[in-house]
Parts: sequence; C-alpha cells; structure tokens
Amino acid sequence: MDGREFDLKSKLEEIAVRWNQLTPLMVQMGIIDDLLNRKIVVEEREGESLTLSISAEGMRVETGRDPWAHASMCTTREQWQRILAGEKPFCAIFRGELEPVRSPVKLNELAVVERFSTVLQAMVNLPQAAEGGVEG
Repeated sequence: MDGREFDLKSKLEEIAVRWNQLTPLMVQMGIIDDLLNRKIVVEEREGESLTLSISAEGMRVETGRDPWAHASMCTTREQWQRILAGEKPFCAIFRGELEPVRSPVKLNELAVVERFSTVLQAMVNLPQAAEGGVEG
C-alpha cells in the first residue's frame, strides 16, 4: 500500500467515475444487467457503511446503510484496501481466501455480490477510461 490513509468512500467515488464512463457500454453489452436498479451496501467492520446505487445512468456512492439494499458486502478496512487495489476480488473474502474470518453472504444475495465483485475487479484493473468517456 502507498502509506496514505485509506478512505473507502473516496476510493469508491473514484471507481464510480470510471464505472459511469463505461456504463453505456456495459448496459449495451449486458454486462451489468443483473445489477441494474440494485443497491449494494459496502461496509467496513470498523464501522463505515456506504450504499452503492446502480442504474442504467451509472453508479452513485451514498453515505450510510440502506435497509432496503439488495445485497451487502462487509470486510475489514485492510481487506477493502486490497480489493480496491485490484489484488483480490471480494468473492475471495467470503470464500475465506484473504482472512481467517469469512465474511458471510446471504444465499439470496449471492448472485448480486458475485456479479458486482466480478465487474468491480475489472473496474479497478482497467486503465483510466478516456477523459470523454466511452460512447455506446
């Protein structure tokens, strides 16, 4: 890690910029069909909770935990830092690959979490999208 203090919200907002640039293409290709009109709670065990709202217009990062979210993803700040640096996907955590304590995922949320984890991993490993975005 680079030594700077990790801030989950700031990092997710950076990823949201890239996500939003690529949303038209991802919608056109059907990559995020399973995620459209969904809310996903992203939490640190240390306390920070954020809600990601995903639509055909893009992804928004909102402070707090939406009680009506379709799925939730929780792990430690250190593990979020590793995930958002592209080292491992979130799925590696709930499968027990990154930390001794698994982060459970409810069965009815599994498909959303797995799809989001896959797309998120692609986002963090892509070079920055062109400044003007991608046209579909």
